[in-house]
Amino acid sequence: MEVTELSIRNESDVGHVRRAVQRMASEIGFGAEAVARLGIATTELATNLVRHQTVDGRIAFGPFGGEECLGIELVAQDSGPGIIDVERALTDRQSTISASMGCGLGAVRRLMDEFDIYSRAPDMSPVPSTFPRGEARNPEPVGTLVTARKYLKPAGYHRNFAISTASRPYPGEDVNGDSSLVVPEDDGLLVAVADGMGHGSEAAKASQEAIAHVRENGCEDFASVFAELHEGLRRTRGTALTLVRILLGDRKLVHAGIGNVEARVHPDGSSSLLVKPGVLGAGRPPATRVNEMAWPKGATLVVYTDGILGRWSLDETPQFASRPVAMVSHLLLRRFARPNDDATLVVAREARC
Repeated sequence: MEVTELSIRNESDVGHVRRAVQRMASEIGFGAEAVARLGIATTELATNLVRHQTVDGRIAFGPFGGEECLGIELVAQDSGPGIIDVERALTDRQSTISASMGCGLGAVRRLMDEFDIYSRAPDMSPVPSTFPRGEARNPEPVGTLVTARKYLKPAGYHRNFAISTASRPYPGEDVNGDSSLVVPEDDGLLVAVADGMGHGSEAAKASQEAIAHVRENGCEDFASVFAELHEGLRRTRGTALTLVRILLGDRKLVHAGIGNVEARVHPDGSSSLLVKPGVLGAGRPPATRVNEMAWPKGATLVVYTDGILGRWSLDETPQFASRPVAMVSHLLLRRFARPNDDATLVVAREARC
């Protein structure tokens, strides 16, 4: 079940997105009361986008939780001038600016299990010192971003990681050339992110075949997985692939990558995990190097394709790093996605809830 994104322009779109969210919730296994709550929350978010005539208003929704559909995530965003007073906007029946979301956000916060909102005017602050000399920061997108989650598991369900995947295809394409997989394991987590060469259906075929192989065969030995995929993907365009396994018992991270899918560990942003050049399925067999590093307690892992500009740092923006993972992933996608490529990132933070 994939993420769906719908533009919200008029009242008819409100009912359409509400019904779509409720249908997905029922398919995942939510009960009648939770489905009703999701419908109300979706209606509130969509109605705000219509009522305040937001620019490029849209809602994305889909399951989260890796291989297990543990809940539904709603993401509402626009390109308006932003909300001047977010706290006031969260007070029922308050709207802070006629051209951006306001009314109903307090109700959404009560109805959902997790809620966050980010809104601001254009960022005119100096470029951080960590950005390459001569490169300008991507302009901060104006407008408002709301993320909200409803959990399928009952209250008190414990998991080792909070996980969020944010992705979008090459602008104008219907299919995404990137694919990803997140598998919670008894002792940690497995993350796989693939980037098919180019974009469109042929790129999607290559990346999806790589992820399907990992899902169906597992990957106890990363080097063997890359060798098998290199031969198995020769009839495709080929793909880049990064695999990361976190072992909590050993406090260790194991990593290997071929091509342009990178990974970083926060809070030590300098811990960028090195990948080997090459393309799985094309050319000579790439040399795989399996790396290991210590996994700090409470750390955050970000794995991303080259559709995300590399000049970001959670260390430079601690207000991002402290937010829920859903907000972190969508903020990075919103701000640093390239306009001429597919873009995907997975954010995983060690957590107990």
